[in-house]
Amino acid sequence: MSYSAESRSDLPAGELTQAGDVLEAVLCDLAAGVQYHIQVCAATSSGYGAPVTIDAWTEIGTPEKPPRPHVNSTGPGTITILIRPAVLTRGPVSAYFIVISTPDSNNNVTVERRRRTAADNHKSLVPSVCT
Repeated sequence: MSYSAESRSDLPAGELTQAGDVLEAVLCDLAAGVQYHIQVCAATSSGYGAPVTIDAWTEIGTPEKPPRPHVNSTGPGTITILIRPAVLTRGPVSAYFIVISTPDSNNNVTVERRRRTAADNHKSLVPSVCT
């Protein structure tokens, strides 16, 4: 039995030999969100038979909480934050969702989200790329 990463060339191929009466194999220490090419063949004292092949993906899980961002700089109407990468143990991170809020008079946080329409002329607290 062998397996290799099809979509990541940085992962080494591995091999595993199971006893003939074992009908299940758990392939451990694989990377999340990676397609693996798995071959299984039977063996006798005379050698190996032809392999059968399947491809399977490991699941991508919910990411860990990222490290706290740091304020890199501030300016009139802008705040630049430094986002440190999240730990990638449950799959590749596809995006960071950023919400900006302000405290109300009772120090409760209120969150505003942008809803863009053609008539949307009021200021939004949702971050945008400054040019």
